[in-house]
Amino acid sequence: MRAPKLSENAYMIIKEQLLSMEPGSFLSIRQIAMKNEMSHTPVRTAFARLEKEGYIKKIPGVGYFVVSADYSDFQKIYDVRECVENYAMDKVLGSLTADDFNELRRINDEIKKAFSEERWKDVIEQDLAFHIYIIKKLDNHYLEDLYTEVRSRYNSSYASGLTATEKNYVDDYPHDKLIETMETGDVEASIELNSQQLKDSFARMASRVFIKEVPKQQ
Repeated sequence: MRAPKLSENAYMIIKEQLLSMEPGSFLSIRQIAMKNEMSHTPVRTAFARLEKEGYIKKIPGVGYFVVSADYSDFQKIYDVRECVENYAMDKVLGSLTADDFNELRRINDEIKKAFSEERWKDVIEQDLAFHIYIIKKLDNHYLEDLYTEVRSRYNSSYASGLTATEKNYVDDYPHDKLIETMETGDVEASIELNSQQLKDSFARMASRVFIKEVPKQQ
């Protein structure tokens, strides 16, 4: 039973480390094993799993690389985000309590603090926590797992696109307005605002992550 546990640990550790790596970065089994004080076997098993899941890519005769972001996939990820987030908001907004809104404000404060301190990994994790808090109210672990998995697909690209120069992003953070609108109980306005914020986020991130020209919206 020891081998599967080692492989699972290696998988979780390496997947976490991918978050701080630039898309296209070279991955060495030997170097990853040395860095994490592991043997080559569990790392090799973890690499095979990560490749199957689409996080890394193996080029025969060369090695493994962190998968580079693709504009079309990036857009599809945001489409899934919009569907799940808005569905959850539509279903649970009327049942959120004062305690729920206080918790959302607390998470939002953590996001802004992490952003101002350039802790990009924490920005991503807390933003995920914000939306997952709402999605959990559905009591549907399938949707929760889907959303978490989809978000993990672009985390490394998202982190590389964040910049400390966006001070106005912190000063006028979009979740502030979203929470205020949700508290009014206006489901339609809340969904409309969330959709617009996702569109703005997509445009902002796509312009930083992708070197090639972003296709113009029709």
